[in-house]
Amino acid sequence: MVGIVAPNTSTRVNTPQAPKNDPRTLPLTFDFSTGLSFSVDLESQWSRAIMDLVQCAYFDNLGNTTRVDWVSDVTKQRVSIPAASQGYIPLLVPNPPKFTVTSNGGTGICTVFLLNVPMPTIVWTPGI
Repeated sequence: MVGIVAPNTSTRVNTPQAPKNDPRTLPLTFDFSTGLSFSVDLESQWSRAIMDLVQCAYFDNLGNTTRVDWVSDVTKQRVSIPAASQGYIPLLVPNPPKFTVTSNGGTGICTVFLLNVPMPTIVWTPGI
């Protein structure tokens, strides 16, 4: 097939399943006035059982003037959250979670709350 790349292996992801621990969140704040791209490796948090798995994230991009992109290092899932928006997005990530968060020219703050429980997808922009 032309134009399709299919890997020879699959990647185990954590969606949806009951977490081993109680429902938890791990908030990560990205200040785009200090940089436009952040690589995140949660090996330490995962190995210490701070987060046993990540199934979803609540993105709070309300304080940022540009879109924020989240990309899984392993599955290559890409999530884009519009400027001044918020929302819950299911994530396809294996353990330990590794991903990159970028904003093209943003100067504000985006907080990503990683959740170990599934949530339905919804994104909204307040005031619109």
